[in-house]
Amino acid sequence: MLPKKRVFILIVIFLGLTSLTVMFANNPIYIVDPFFSLPLSVPEAPINKLLYMHYALSSHVIRTPVALDAKGRFYIVGRKNGKIRVIVLNPAGRIERIITPRLKDGRFLRLCFHISVSPSGECIWTIEDEVIPRVTVHGRNGRAKVSWLVNEHAINYYRIYAYAEDSAYIVQGDGGLFCLRFMIGQYKPQKFEMPISLFSIFFHNGKFWQIKDIDNLAQQFSKSGIKGQKLYSWVISWTPEEGARLVRRILVQSPTIKHIKWIDEQGNFYAYAYLPTYHPLSFLMEIDLIKRFLQAVGISDILRGRQVKSIQVFSSEGRLLDTIILPSIIRPKRGEELKYGQLIKADEKGIYLEVEKVNEPREYRIVRIVKKRRWQVWWDALRSWFNPAQIEGKER
Repeated sequence: MLPKKRVFILIVIFLGLTSLTVMFANNPIYIVDPFFSLPLSVPEAPINKLLYMHYALSSHVIRTPVALDAKGRFYIVGRKNGKIRVIVLNPAGRIERIITPRLKDGRFLRLCFHISVSPSGECIWTIEDEVIPRVTVHGRNGRAKVSWLVNEHAINYYRIYAYAEDSAYIVQGDGGLFCLRFMIGQYKPQKFEMPISLFSIFFHNGKFWQIKDIDNLAQQFSKSGIKGQKLYSWVISWTPEEGARLVRRILVQSPTIKHIKWIDEQGNFYAYAYLPTYHPLSFLMEIDLIKRFLQAVGISDILRGRQVKSIQVFSSEGRLLDTIILPSIIRPKRGEELKYGQLIKADEKGIYLEVEKVNEPREYRIVRIVKKRRWQVWWDALRSWFNPAQIEGKER
């Protein structure tokens, strides 16, 4: 028989290991849930060209224009045979229909870097990039209802937001920041000067949002207590009807929070960040002899860290909640070269992100980044190993 003392030690060790295992199994992690994938290199693909664009007013790069409606549909813009096509996905990520938008004269759109959709999905707003940009409202089948010509500006300084069934805002930011309000049935849009910064605006729940430094607000708002609070910024909103409003003061833990890419229903902010990674052998660069040798043979850069694209999630008070390192979550398969695009949306089901496979065979994807506990990931893997057909059927 084992001595009581040894039995006690073994029990303590067992309980400790069990507790660590339970803690590790309950630790939440991010994984990728494939949502939509579209081959671009096959002849039967509905689109074979994406419309890459840098949106200057919101400080981000898209792989191609994407819009949402209030019912959870996705509208993906692409091009084939010189015509613009819009792929409509249902909320489950399956193709519902494909639209080929036309103008009033029956001509097909040739270029379209901006799209927005009314809440019901019945009106699709586009901006065609021709000599003079043209705003057009299309029905759900793509046929044009009405169109307007707008002032010529650099196309990447436009943004369009359909906020009602018959109305949309168009923001122009080349040479000043202005908001044009278009309404079906009105000949000319109303023009408003926007009292917010030129870059990094976000549209959410019918309002424009921005996070501004205290110093930038001191002259705009006569509110006591604004000056002298360098660690804080203010969330402001603006509409033509309400004007600019101070929403809340937040503690800025990272400068990336000022470039809002999404606001979820809980009021959390999502932003991009480029964060440094470190090579596990980078400490060797601290040794002078090794450092000089690597520099002499021209391979010193292999031990240096690199900047990787990440998503940071902040609470409505500005507290950093999560950092998602994209290359560690969305890992390319052998031979793949991936480019990350815009954050399309974030909801209770996950974070939806554009990913393009840029080498042949090319492919456009929307992935959903979800947060699960490790034991759930293990359980899903075990179920798929024993019964892959059942899991595949559920995903479809």
